[in-house]
Amino acid sequence: MVYDNDVLLGHEGQLHMHVGNQRYSLLVASHQADFLQATSDRERQWIAQHIVNLVVEENGGQFLVKRGAAMQQGAGVETWEPIPLKKAKETTYSILRQACPDLGILSGATACAI
Repeated sequence: MVYDNDVLLGHEGQLHMHVGNQRYSLLVASHQADFLQATSDRERQWIAQHIVNLVVEENGGQFLVKRGAAMQQGAGVETWEPIPLKKAKETTYSILRQACPDLGILSGATACAI
């Protein structure tokens, strides 16, 4: 079952409309400047973990991926399953990094795109 505080991961266009994904996008955007200004990978990893903690511990959400169609009473039903928190952190880090592709290349950069 999917709840409003969950973050749905995947490449489907409609996922951005899920309220949990919208909240997650706001969290990522609100930490973008800190990520950009971080002077070490350790700091950037901490920021990614902090975002995951906000979703999971403070909001009671999960990071979910779709697992095909399960057969339930003869009908195909999509199921969502949680991913390990380590994978959620890696995914969050990747999203932060992709929004700042020039990180580590350009000095003095001040903004990233989400």
